[in-house]
Amino acid sequence: MEFSTTMRVWTLFLLLLLLLKSDIVHSASDYLIGLGSYDITGPAADVNMMGYANADQIASGLHFRLRARAFIVAQSKGNRVVFVNLDACMASQLVTIKVIERLKARYGDLYTEKNVAISGIHTHAGPGGYLQYVVYIVTSLGFVRQSFDVIVDGIEKTIVQAHENLRPGSIFVNKGDLLDAGVNRSPSAYLNNPAAERSKYKYNVDKEMTLLKFVDDEWGPLGSFNWFATHGTSMSRTNSLISGDNKGAAARFMEDWFERKGSVRMDSVGFDDGIPRRISNIIPSLHDNQFVGLYAMWVHFCSMFFSMQSKSLKWWSDQRIFSPLCGFSTLLLMPRMIAGLVLFVCEHILFDSQVCHLFWQHGRDHELLELAASFQSPPGKPATKTSSVARRVRGVLRQVDKPRFVSAFCQSNCGDVSPNVLGAFCTDTGLPCDFNHSTCGGKNELCYGRGPGYPDEFESTRIIGERQFRKAVELFNGASEQIKGKVDFRHAFIDFSQLEVNLSNSEVVKTCPAAMGFAFAAGTTDGPGAFDFKQGDDQGNPFWKLVRNVIKTPGKEQIDCQHPKPVLLDTGEMKLPYDWAPSILPIQIFRVGQFVILSVPGEFTTMAGRRLRDAVKTVLSGNKDFGSNIHVVIAGLTNTYSQYVTTYEEYEVQRYEGASTLYGPHTLSAYIQEFKKLAHALISGQPVEPGPQPPDLLNKQISLLTPVVVDGTPIGVKFGDCDSDVPKNSTFKRGDMVTVTFWSACPRNDLMTEGTFSLVEFLQGRDTWVPAYDDDDFCLRFKWSRPFKLSSHSKATIEWRIPQDVTPGVYRIKHFGAAKSLLGSIRHFTGSSSAFVVA
Repeated sequence: MEFSTTMRVWTLFLLLLLLLKSDIVHSASDYLIGLGSYDITGPAADVNMMGYANADQIASGLHFRLRARAFIVAQSKGNRVVFVNLDACMASQLVTIKVIERLKARYGDLYTEKNVAISGIHTHAGPGGYLQYVVYIVTSLGFVRQSFDVIVDGIEKTIVQAHENLRPGSIFVNKGDLLDAGVNRSPSAYLNNPAAERSKYKYNVDKEMTLLKFVDDEWGPLGSFNWFATHGTSMSRTNSLISGDNKGAAARFMEDWFERKGSVRMDSVGFDDGIPRRISNIIPSLHDNQFVGLYAMWVHFCSMFFSMQSKSLKWWSDQRIFSPLCGFSTLLLMPRMIAGLVLFVCEHILFDSQVCHLFWQHGRDHELLELAASFQSPPGKPATKTSSVARRVRGVLRQVDKPRFVSAFCQSNCGDVSPNVLGAFCTDTGLPCDFNHSTCGGKNELCYGRGPGYPDEFESTRIIGERQFRKAVELFNGASEQIKGKVDFRHAFIDFSQLEVNLSNSEVVKTCPAAMGFAFAAGTTDGPGAFDFKQGDDQGNPFWKLVRNVIKTPGKEQIDCQHPKPVLLDTGEMKLPYDWAPSILPIQIFRVGQFVILSVPGEFTTMAGRRLRDAVKTVLSGNKDFGSNIHVVIAGLTNTYSQYVTTYEEYEVQRYEGASTLYGPHTLSAYIQEFKKLAHALISGQPVEPGPQPPDLLNKQISLLTPVVVDGTPIGVKFGDCDSDVPKNSTFKRGDMVTVTFWSACPRNDLMTEGTFSLVEFLQGRDTWVPAYDDDDFCLRFKWSRPFKLSSHSKATIEWRIPQDVTPGVYRIKHFGAAKSLLGSIRHFTGSSSAFVVA
């Protein structure tokens, strides 16, 4: 007995010791990690989209909202790095400057341009006007302060959120191939690279996705960031709805997947239509509603059983049995008991599920239609500024104290990679485009790439987004290699307009002031240009040279330096009213253990990215602190934007990417030279020269975008009134499109940051409406229109494509807006459709 007691004491002691030790090992992580996310959706009206440089592509609504997502990794008594991923076309030098100013005001020297990276996913469906150089804001009629401010504010809030979320945690890395989310859109240029170099690679684009998984010591997985190269051009050059394109969609799919996976109740547990859908977890599931449906079915049966003539039901439609049973049960018994009785009859007496389903469906639909009929569209009414924020679906779901899961799909060396994986075809003949020039009968305007959902660009966006999402989930679930080691960084500003470059053959060459070639105006198969420009043009056109010379005639030195590029726009030497293109660019290396990020301010082609990665990896692998196990990724379009970077051989072909390589044929060699310097400094622990500061051109910006003057409605109509309602007593099914139009006002009056313009609500019980879908959902679209450009009247059309895994019940569509009075005051309003049934 005494021995047994002693053993118990020692056993408890050893268990306690093990638990304590386990806790120490578990919490004594190498890193502090914090993630954050915030809304950066810009003006959904009147502003030109950034990416295609198509002056006619003006925002007029919302596909889904844009976000900034960030991670911070810090050593408890050492360095830290911040990486921000934007649902935006690219980073902006001016945005970066102002974000760093705010961070310095808040945190001192904790966060600077050296250890903060801001990267864009390259969606071509976001509002423009937030860059500072003239050539990038011509089509947006100059600088758009609203676009700029919401991005700067959102980045700051994202980083603050990540900083406040810093807690001990671990990081894991995984990588794998994704084969069907990108194709080379300039294969003829790729083929000009040396055959021996091409033979080292299986594909003419990078297929590898690399993912970081962040795990909090207490909360578990916090998020993931991955890098994969494919353009944000699933949405076409004629789309007018703000969208994060395929990478923005993938991020939402993965965040919703994780939140749903970790919730107690999961209404949407499958991928029936290929997309994970999440609805508010306070909505009753189908199982909870089953009792209501069964009770309604029983009551419905009792009201009609006297008239039953069906042979299969004749034997049990005896009035002597069911008349008293119906009367007694419907009046006295609880609905749950009646439902149980009905289930028993179905399963154990009738053995006929079709009969049961017939009555259940009929009774339930009848009950829901009666319920929906009691909610007709009310007149529009005033709302508060925060009304839409309070009704957001994901706001409802957020757990107190626990950080929300953040997933970012970052851009890499996507320069020649298109998501339009079916290939490029002529719109007039349906035949493949010319291989070398991407033309159809000599015209580039007819050559378009086709996405996997062709001709539906929304479907193509969904499919490419889903493919990236599924690969990310696979890598996330399988991530087992832990990141361990130092956190460090190096950063430098380089003047690329006149940089001496030492080539491998000891020849010394120079880069050039920025210039764009004739093939730039031809566009790409993702978004063709206009007139008679074509890709692969290394001569130029006499007429367009005359037009060019009216703007700026390039000198002989510039022409020779840029050769074989025929200069169309000599942007690096154009200074009126201020700089047309950048000359000073940031380059940056982050190290987190064996994981290295190369932040580049442009779009590297596939082979250009491979050469840069290999060069840096060669330098780092010679250091014992790294060894051979190094993961190097390129973060494209980071910290500022300077268009494309091709290899020397691709530049010679002068397709769109070569014509858009601003600093001449030796641009890539210059990058490799300067990044190798940063890599050597990183492993030696030496500082680097900061270099010349880029200009801050905020006070020189010009804007020609007209402001909102006033919003109005016809006499007798209120803001928020339903102009086109759902049909009376309507029932919809999965896959149907529900469309409602409201009298509205210009979306520029309030961007609804962290809120929503559109909302689908679900009726809980008999009188409580709860949010189900909002602006963050792929299935909901907000379209804004006015009868003519200067009209004060406007309408908002909300379209809801009912998901395959929707919860059946009663729904309605709601709209939030803000109207501007003639005196300038902003009045918020809301409106609702009539209720309808989703069966």
